[in-house]
Order: sequence, then structure tokens, then C-alpha cells
Amino acid sequence: MSKTNYLTTINELISLPKFGAGIGLHRFYALAEMWDIYLAFFRNRTIHVTGSNGKGSVTTFTGILLHSAGLKVGVFTSPHLLRFNERIKINNEEITDNELVFLTH
Repeated sequence: MSKTNYLTTINELISLPKFGAGIGLHRFYALAEMWDIYLAFFRNRTIHVTGSNGKGSVTTFTGILLHSAGLKVGVFTSPHLLRFNERIKINNEEITDNELVFLTH
């Protein structure tokens, strides 16, 4: 994959409207299939972290604990600090540039 494809993808993602994009879940399902995440299991075991402060820390800590207990953990956050890939992690590892490009095209 070329750096140009990755940068083009990031620019496209950043330029999307924040609300009403109507993107759907088909890309999420493709990601789940790529990582062999059993969706029926995943649908019934979701933790949604909300609040004013500490969401990133709580989410990261919870993900690490659950992965340490042997579970496969997907974490989806925003905004990112340094790289867009930070927003999507599986078992505390950011998705790769190639995976991000695949999921957005």
C-alpha cells in the first residue's frame, strides 16, 4: 500500500460530515469478519462508556483487562490524538493502514 492511498483515505474520513452520513454497518461487519469476530457473541457483550471525563482511560483499561482475561476485544473511540488508526483497536492494537484503507473503500 502506498502512503498516498493512506493519506487520501484519512483526508476522505476527516472531510465526512459528522452527522447524517448514513454510512451503515457493512464496513463494521467486514472488519469483524476479517478478524474472525463472532458477531452473535459480540452483539450480546457490549460495553458503552459515556460521561464527561475519563472515557478514554476507562475504555483502554477495560479493554486491556478483558483481553488479559482471554477475550477478543474491539475498541472504537474518537477523536484520535496522533493517528486516525487510534480510533479502532483490536486486542489493544491499532488497525493497520492497509486495514483502514480496505474498510473505507
